[in-house]
Parts: sequence; structure tokens; C-alpha cells
Amino acid sequence: MGQISMQIVEFSGSVLGANQQLDIWRSAKAAFCDMTDGIEQGLAELESVEKLEDADRFHLNELFVQICHDLLPNEA
Repeated sequence: MGQISMQIVEFSGSVLGANQQLDIWRSAKAAFCDMTDGIEQGLAELESVEKLEDADRFHLNELFVQICHDLLPNEA
């Protein structure tokens, strides 16, 4: 998780470009088990749009939510 948090901190002072956001989502996909498939779905949507504004709901705040799903203990 350190690598991802460092990337977010590194970019926190500026507007993220499309490639930077995709890099963060790809890093998250590699670093977490993605229990709800939300990271995979978000990455697929971000890769399919021409402009980030066209991605309806997959922004960094949604990535944070998906990572939290992986960090919470499984209560099944």
C-alpha cells in the first residue's frame, strides 16, 4: 500500500492527468486482491473512455472505497 499512497501524495498538489490516474489504478490492481472487482471495473472504464470526464463514477475517491473493501476484515 505504501507505493500507492506515495503516488497519491506525489500528485496531491496538482491535477492528475489521464495517464497518472491510470497508473494509480493499475498499481492498486496489482497491490490488492480486489474482493469486489471494483478496481478491475474502474480500470476497465477508465481505459475505455477518451476523456476522464466521461468516466461516470470511477475517480480516486472510488478507488479509495475499493481499497477499503480489501482492508476490512472479511465477515463472511
